[in-house]
Amino acid sequence: MCSNREKAIRYLSNDECSHIDMLEPIRRGTADILYAEEDGVILYEQNSETCMISMQAIEKCQELIDFKAYTMFAVHQKEIADLLCGNGDFSHQFEVYQAIYRKKQHISGHFEAIRLLTPEYIDQVFEKYNATNSRLYIEILIDRKQLWGIFDEGHLAGFIGVHLEGSMGLLEIFPEYRRKGYGQQLESYLINDFLNRGETPFCQVVTANDKSIALQNKLGLEISEKTTIWLFN
Repeated sequence: MCSNREKAIRYLSNDECSHIDMLEPIRRGTADILYAEEDGVILYEQNSETCMISMQAIEKCQELIDFKAYTMFAVHQKEIADLLCGNGDFSHQFEVYQAIYRKKQHISGHFEAIRLLTPEYIDQVFEKYNATNSRLYIEILIDRKQLWGIFDEGHLAGFIGVHLEGSMGLLEIFPEYRRKGYGQQLESYLINDFLNRGETPFCQVVTANDKSIALQNKLGLEISEKTTIWLFN
């Protein structure tokens, strides 16, 4: 008899690129699998406190979980997102593609100017990246050593991080330092860091962010055809 973990991986692996956000927490051991059968998977990602859903049986989804028990969702079917919106008030909603780096070789580059950020940079990072994240979120990432900066003559020029659920993100280059390739350097560095830890590098790109999509293509990431919808307060 298959375990829930085996069932979940089998279902999600049918479209690995679209489901990499759910597969990696299972592989890392940060996912509580709430449901796993041939018609879908529901899990709770512990670090980010996110309920992640991919279900073919839309109506059944509502029977399986209490939507009110969670404040953050990542769902893989628009119909489920619509169902959630009818059951809760979400101040933030956005749709993303998943992007996965399947290659095993590291990306070459010059990474001497990249280093982990310390608490002294919290305000500077928050000022540039406060659209959907609280200052506390930045503090947590720095405390967990999940936020890196690139420096130009001693000044912070941009940063990148690993979100709590495990995806690469938060990539931001300050306006005065753009067009120097710093974004590519930062993501290349982070991809190599994932590979060094034996993990699969992946990120999520807002569907309308053409510049980020172009960067993922340039770095050799595969972009999912289907999207994921994030809902949270």
